[in-house]
Amino acid sequence: MRSGALSALPDGIRNLAGFGAALSDYIARGDAVGPVRAAHTLKGVCQQLGAQALGDLFAEIERSAKAGDYAEAKRKFEGSAGLIAQSLEALKQA
Repeated sequence: MRSGALSALPDGIRNLAGFGAALSDYIARGDAVGPVRAAHTLKGVCQQLGAQALGDLFAEIERSAKAGDYAEAKRKFEGSAGLIAQSLEALKQA
C-alpha cells in the first residue's frame, strides 16, 4: 500500500499498513502482548470510523492472538487483503 494513499486517512488507521510486518515481528520475538494490543487498537479505530467489517476482522484477529494462535491471526489478516483494500478506499471517500 502506498504511503501517499494513507496520508488522507486518520492517524490511527495508518497503522494498518504496517500491521502485517508488526505481527510477524511480535511473533518472531515471542511477544504475546504486542499482537493483541495492535489488533485491539485497530479494531477500535475501525469501529470509531464506521468500518464495521474491518473492525470485526481485527476483533477476530485479537481473539486468535489472545488464544495464542498467532498463525491463525496472521492467516486472517493476510486472507483479508480485499476487505482491507475496499475498506480503506471507502474511508478515503468518506
